[in-house]
Amino acid sequence: MITHKTKYALKALAVLADEKTGDANALRIEQIAERSGAPKRFLEHILLDLKRAGLIGSRRGRKGG
Repeated sequence: MITHKTKYALKALAVLADEKTGDANALRIEQIAERSGAPKRFLEHILLDLKRAGLIGSRRGRKGG
């Protein structure tokens, strides 16, 4: 059985894989949430887990996000 967390993680990874951007055009959590259909707050935790696992990278936003 696939959990909601796993489903949203896979959808987020698919969104990131489909996006062909460089560092200058990194996607924001809001954009990933909208494209994947995942709730933003839940996605924040999922993306943090993916970052800790070394599957994705991140950087701070203009406002320290």
